[in-house]
Amino acid sequence: MEQYKKMVVSYTGKKNRPFILRVDLEWFLRSTRLSRRAAEVGVALWYLRGIKESETFVVSRHTRDLFGFSREKTRLALHELEQAKLITVVRFQWKAPQVTILLPELTLVKPKSKELPKSPQNINQSEHTDSRQDNLTES
Repeated sequence: MEQYKKMVVSYTGKKNRPFILRVDLEWFLRSTRLSRRAAEVGVALWYLRGIKESETFVVSRHTRDLFGFSREKTRLALHELEQAKLITVVRFQWKAPQVTILLPELTLVKPKSKELPKSPQNINQSEHTDSRQDNLTES
């Protein structure tokens, strides 16, 4: 537990509580659609990512103890996240798994053109202007 106090990403507030700097929102939302277990372990993975300053790291027994995760819960959550293509896991016999966080491609739709359509007010004004000119030429 002491080793994590030294490696914490950042502290905030009067009580010096650690916090996670950044989590990819789309990644987190996809993990919450899997299960609560996957979302909880996912948050822990992002915390480790910030501490290690790398997308690839080992999920050790000490990490599980820090977050209160059982070995079985961690194993199942890693499997779910791997099936959803949010992480890759390299498993070793008698060693902790090595995890790499994968960022999903953005699914946001980009606008095709930057031009805005004409507003109805502008269209109506141009019609009124034309009809006035017609009235003036007829007279």
